[in-house]
Amino acid sequence: MTKNTYNQLEKIDEIINWTLSGLTMYYRDSELSQSIIDKYEINKIFRSQTFVDVSNYAGRPTTNCRFIIASSKAAPLYKFNPETEKW
Repeated sequence: MTKNTYNQLEKIDEIINWTLSGLTMYYRDSELSQSIIDKYEINKIFRSQTFVDVSNYAGRPTTNCRFIIASSKAAPLYKFNPETEKW
């Protein structure tokens, strides 16, 4: 990576952090049938107005479909049930 490329990436990171303050990436793996998967379009952005169970553990996908969720409003609900903290 050249110094110029590194400086550009730093600037992009600075802009994203300024405009999307508090934004964190989360993950949701789901087992979906191929007919459901076929309905989704690459690079489509969805907005859910309901509760979505997510994890901040990025590891390898555990199912055939992974959603990446960007949010600044996540709540640590595992605190209500400590047995789920590992997930």
